[in-house]
Amino acid sequence: MLDRNIIRKIYELPDDAPVRNDLEALIKIAICLADTGEFAEARHLQVFLQAMGFPLAETLDDDLAEAIDARCRRARWRAKSARLKSG
Repeated sequence: MLDRNIIRKIYELPDDAPVRNDLEALIKIAICLADTGEFAEARHLQVFLQAMGFPLAETLDDDLAEAIDARCRRARWRAKSARLKSG
């Protein structure tokens, strides 16, 4: 499970830290957050990416939002399925 404070830690990195300029790494972190159920943190990272002014912010926003939403739906479906199986 990823640390709940990962977004704050990214914000606190110096501007020249490699991960702050690595769009692919930040997207992977956001998707990992969504995969582990940290949906709010994934959304915060999405906003962070937009605020950093990446040139593909609109496309990134749509793609990342879609990826996060799909993972949220799957997580809810798995939880519901587990409750039905156990109950």
